[in-house]
This record gives sequence, structure tokens and C-alpha cells, in this order.
Amino acid sequence: ALATCLLAVGAHAQATATGVIDGRVLNTENGKYLGSAVISVEGTNLQGVSDDYGYFEIRNVPAGPATLKATYAGQASQTLPVIVTADSGLS
Repeated sequence: ALATCLLAVGAHAQATATGVIDGRVLNTENGKYLGSAVISVEGTNLQGVSDDYGYFEIRNVPAGPATLKATYAGQASQTLPVIVTADSGLS
């Protein structure tokens, strides 16, 4: 099975205790970035779709712990736990 991973995930906190998560989606088997992958924040309606170069952005993510889920046609979904903080972004 092909594996995907979320790369270069970052967050930028906003004054209203929400942030922007951005990053890239990579196929770890062949090193190619994946376009049209759906990246969602589990437990919310928030999601983004990666562009042709694998980049995605999700706005208005509440500060605190979250789990990102990447879904790509024909591959198993992958998750990544993250923490969005008001002072330092994502850890």
C-alpha cells in the first residue's frame, strides 16, 4: 500500500484563538507530492485540498490539539496529531 504523509505543516495563530494550518502532502514511496488530496481537521467541518504541488491551507482552525487526516483516492488515509497554539503556532 502506498503511504502518504503530511510535510511542512505549520500554523499561524490569529487574535481570535484560531489559526491557519498549511503544509504539503507527499507520497513517501515515490517522493512525489500529491495534488487533490483532501486534508481535514477531525471533529470539525474544516478541510483543504492540496494543489498540483501538494500544498494545502486550512483557515480558522481553533487553537489547541487537533488531528489532521489526509485522504487520497486509492490510498489509505493517514493522520497526524498537531497542537495549534496562540503564541507559537503548531507543535
